[in-house]
Amino acid sequence: MSFLAAAGWTVLLSLGVETAISVTESVRPGAVGDLVNVTACHLLVHLAAVLMLVRIYAAERPLRETLAVRRTAPATYVLAPLAGAALYPALARLDDLAAARFPQDPRDAEVIEQLTRADTVAQRVVLVAALVVVMPLGEELFFRGVLYGRLRQERPVLTALLATSGFFALSRLEPRTLGSTAALGLLTTGLRAQTGSTIPALLAHGAFFLVPLAPLAWGRPVLEDDAFSPTVVAVTLAAAGLCLAGTMLAARSHPAARLARGADDPVTEIV
Repeated sequence: MSFLAAAGWTVLLSLGVETAISVTESVRPGAVGDLVNVTACHLLVHLAAVLMLVRIYAAERPLRETLAVRRTAPATYVLAPLAGAALYPALARLDDLAAARFPQDPRDAEVIEQLTRADTVAQRVVLVAALVVVMPLGEELFFRGVLYGRLRQERPVLTALLATSGFFALSRLEPRTLGSTAALGLLTTGLRAQTGSTIPALLAHGAFFLVPLAPLAWGRPVLEDDAFSPTVVAVTLAAAGLCLAGTMLAARSHPAARLARGADDPVTEIV
């Protein structure tokens, strides 16, 4: 897969999500502020894109291998989500700084308020399920599953990692979160590259968004981006680095992870 093709698929993915939401809004006014509807559109478009990519670029390979849904070092299942969660405070502060530079449109703010409303237990459950499980699942299967795998087949690890992270950031079409999304992409794609599996990346992605939602368990509001002090940001950022280093060390020393990484090597295929 060329970089141009990867960029094209990313643009089509983003436009597909926007189009699906717009169509549902035209059929049922107010659907754009319905989290269930937005989540369903997001997931269906991502899965459709994944299936098309698999059909075009990897029809001959087992689906599980193409999506890199493979076992890896057990320690990564603990360290990867810890790394994702620990990264959140620093990136939340980054988003806060970006928001000051790019003020949010009042209409967009109103829609986001509707989407993140959590007045009842049912709304809280839906919010957590959408942001922690469903949306990360679609994005990880597309970006860390198929897209990274195809780019890696023809390029060095670092090139594929940076390209996948960049396409992931651009897919959001949101300047206020461009930096934080790119950083999250670097973390999750790095986990995919080191472990040979999308599972640690998915766990880190979900844990990242679980942090601001955790207060909902005690009936409190979602955390704001400026809720973390500089000391907390520094400590958690260091913790994220340690967890990431531990994940990479565990993956390098585990036979299953080494075999999984071999499936992405341009000259080594697992049959």
